[in-house]
Amino acid sequence: MSINRKEITYEQAKNIAYKTAFDKLNRYSLDENIPLLSEEYKEAENCWFFFRNKKVYGPPEEELRWSCAYAVSKKGELRTIADFSEETEKLIDYLQVMSDYFKQKNL
Repeated sequence: MSINRKEITYEQAKNIAYKTAFDKLNRYSLDENIPLLSEEYKEAENCWFFFRNKKVYGPPEEELRWSCAYAVSKKGELRTIADFSEETEKLIDYLQVMSDYFKQKNL
């Protein structure tokens, strides 16, 4: 049985991404005045992508933990994803893939 949930706002989506970013990145942030998330984001029909502030990073051996981005569906589902923010073509393609995924799964 599928539940139709109300769409969330951009601000709510960013808050969802921030909570996960805090859990993953807080240990690597040396300055509490540096935001964990970048101001940059991308939006598609069914989701937003939020990115780590590039000033927050960890050791290379823990890169899989700290180098991710966050996809939040318009219904509030979060997925931790690869960060293609510096590879425009991959980013655009992946944004569409995730948007289609959230739509198909009704998330």
